[in-house]
Amino acid sequence: MARRAKEPEPAAESKRGKSKEKPEREEVVILQVCGREWNTAELRDQAVAAYVAKGHRASAIRRLELYVKPEENKAYYVVNGKARGSIDL
Repeated sequence: MARRAKEPEPAAESKRGKSKEKPEREEVVILQVCGREWNTAELRDQAVAAYVAKGHRASAIRRLELYVKPEENKAYYVVNGKARGSIDL
């Protein structure tokens, strides 16, 4: 006789009937300079995409430094203290 896979148990509930698990925290950082604005998460994603476009793997990123220079209309990135590049704002 074949065994059935055990079904996942429902999340533990408190006395009020709500789950004890905390919702994930969401952070949104918007940089505003001289009437322009940039979402820092989007800048980070663009920097990672530019790094990957150069033939690197995103999984190799351990540290990403992002320097935003609105006066130059650029954001410069440094990956793992070695690889460098820039993206347009």
